[in-house]
Amino acid sequence: MLDVCELRGNPMKAAVVRNWGEAFVIEDCRTPEPKPGEAVMRIHAAGVGLTLLNMRSGRFGGTTPRIMGMNWLARLSPSARV
Repeated sequence: MLDVCELRGNPMKAAVVRNWGEAFVIEDCRTPEPKPGEAVMRIHAAGVGLTLLNMRSGRFGGTTPRIMGMNWLARLSPSARV
């Protein structure tokens, strides 16, 4: 499995949970490359509230590492076609 923060080219900051139950860590992660029909948003601010604190515990399942954040203030990248 490719680690979400393994590739360091064109980094972005992200709140990452490495293992369920651990605290968030701010890391430089790779900026994703959009696939056809997708767009990349530049996130200017993201909230981390009760839902994500519960998710951090592993209660909802899924895999780690996981980039966390929701309730975004964002702009579409200039190359986005929607």
